[in-house]
Amino acid sequence: MGGSFNEVGRDHERYLGWFAWAEAALGRDLDASHAAAEAGYEAEDGGATRSAAEVAARGAGTEPVALDPTSIALAEWAYWAQTRFGSSPADGLRAARQGLEVLDSSHNLDTAIASVETDVAARRSSSQPVVAPSSIAPSPAPSSPPQIAVPLWRRTWVIVAGVIVITAVVTAAITAGIMSSSSSNSNSNSTGTPITPPAMAVAQTSDGNANSTLTGLPPDTNVYVLLDNVVVETIRTDQSGSAQTSVPLAYGGHQISACLDFQGVSCPAIDFETRNP
Repeated sequence: MGGSFNEVGRDHERYLGWFAWAEAALGRDLDASHAAAEAGYEAEDGGATRSAAEVAARGAGTEPVALDPTSIALAEWAYWAQTRFGSSPADGLRAARQGLEVLDSSHNLDTAIASVETDVAARRSSSQPVVAPSSIAPSPAPSSPPQIAVPLWRRTWVIVAGVIVITAVVTAAITAGIMSSSSSNSNSNSTGTPITPPAMAVAQTSDGNANSTLTGLPPDTNVYVLLDNVVVETIRTDQSGSAQTSVPLAYGGHQISACLDFQGVSCPAIDFETRNP
């Protein structure tokens, strides 16, 4: 699905600034950080001063209201690039676009990350001045590997890097998998504790809503709820990998999917419900 991350009218560098501010200043979870960034951006875009926009951002809810997927993906990848490499906002967004394009074509998260790391290293190498060998002082060996904070988007996505192999739902889109494992067919983890398979239990209400209970998903992870392949809600699992939501159903048959990406590539829990007149 090439071209999934084209510009959509938002100033992504300015939104990235608001997202980075929300992460640093508010200490909220990922959805709430986007909600704050969206509120601050929109307030500033409407003519508010920076201080007034920050007030609006601090008063935002727990989830963004109408934030487009492009802005979400670019901000999270660019923020990771800034944190990982100390990149400028512009370089962070360039790295984000490259990573997302590679992910879009390869369907492999590690390949996308490696492409960004290789590109950044090459650019830094080409920009460094040539120094005479005699003037180079030997560097002491580090006592331990450097510790790099795991970015928010990778905490959410890297734990799901193997599902493309085991789901047979390989299509052109972003992100991959529900659980990386050396044995994808194993039904227990390394400690011998049984792994609960992902599941969705749906109960229809009299007013036509479908109340869905999700279990067996990765813990503390954003889950996209798709109704007939259209994202209708983003929820977050708890520490046990469970979550609940409710979506309205029109008359007829509908597919409800719980996916780990907004493109509907990795959907470990799917249910088909029919609402009768």
